Amino acid sequence: MEREAELEKTRGVYLLKLQIASQHTGIYGRLLVVSEPRKSIGSSVLPSNTFELAKPLQLLK
Repeated sequence: MEREAELEKTRGVYLLKLQIASQHTGIYGRLLVVSEPRKSIGSSVLPSNTFELAKPLQLLK
């Protein structure tokens, strides 16, 4: 089960299950994005973004 979760994470499946709830500008002009679980399973295309590998990303519950 843990192996399957790791595979989903590497394919970006977790991001497809989220939607943006709000956006704010933080310290030094960094973009703060609050996400929430997707309410409908409609289009699962991730909108264009500038997520980069090795950038800090903190997921809060």
